[in-house]
Amino acid sequence: MTISYNWLSEYLPWSIEPEKLSKILTSIGLEVESLTFYENVKGGLAGLTVGEVLTVAQHPNADKLKITTVNIGAEAPLQIVCGASNVAVGQKVIVATIGTKLYNDELKRAMNWLSEQDDTIFLGQAVRYGGTGCYESLTEVADNKKIEFPVVENLQIGVSTGLALNGFVPVSVVPRWNFLLCATDQIVNHLDKMMLMGTNCNPKVIIRVAVGSEVPVDPQDQHKGNFSEAFRLMCKTIEIIECKEIADIMPAYIKAYTRTDGRSTIVVEFPDYGK
Repeated sequence: MTISYNWLSEYLPWSIEPEKLSKILTSIGLEVESLTFYENVKGGLAGLTVGEVLTVAQHPNADKLKITTVNIGAEAPLQIVCGASNVAVGQKVIVATIGTKLYNDELKRAMNWLSEQDDTIFLGQAVRYGGTGCYESLTEVADNKKIEFPVVENLQIGVSTGLALNGFVPVSVVPRWNFLLCATDQIVNHLDKMMLMGTNCNPKVIIRVAVGSEVPVDPQDQHKGNFSEAFRLMCKTIEIIECKEIADIMPAYIKAYTRTDGRSTIVVEFPDYGK
């Protein structure tokens, strides 16, 4: 049984530290097995502050991004690239300062931002129906932006390339790196080579893949492999970006979408962020 220290404290005549209270309870026959620190909001909102938007300017390389300066009470305003279309001078905003860890929501925020772009479309396993860890970050993406695929990774990447050749920016979701190995032919011999064929066809595909999570259940070695370096050696034009920290997630997907060099991107996630 798990009991809240705050709840117990309501019945005490004075304040007792958790460690001391656990010893008292154990001494009267109510053994306390362990103490676990719990946060209503993981990370306790450390690093978040309120800022005021001072200036807003259009990003020179992205129609849907703004460059802002924000006053957070420091010696100088911060320059922040923002994807919110309604950002305006004078607004009070929440600012995550450098080094802040935002748990759980960054993947969802990145997917929501991508879904707001007119030319994106999501495809893959469990993008419309639950079944993998990726699904939870896609629940707010409209169904008309998602194409559910069976477990045929080579076909999935081939269709993604075809969609990109027809003006879309596909976000191709593959739950595990070792699953993506099944699409090596389409990635290495087709998508990666388009820029080198002299056809002026530069399909931009965003491939989202994850190194297997170790909690709550260890997936064993089959799903924990990280093949980023192997694909860097095999691919000449596709960039592989590893999001090793939570703060890496949003910049990686913004770069993958806004890039103008004609390259595709494999964004590698590590689902045990903050564990």
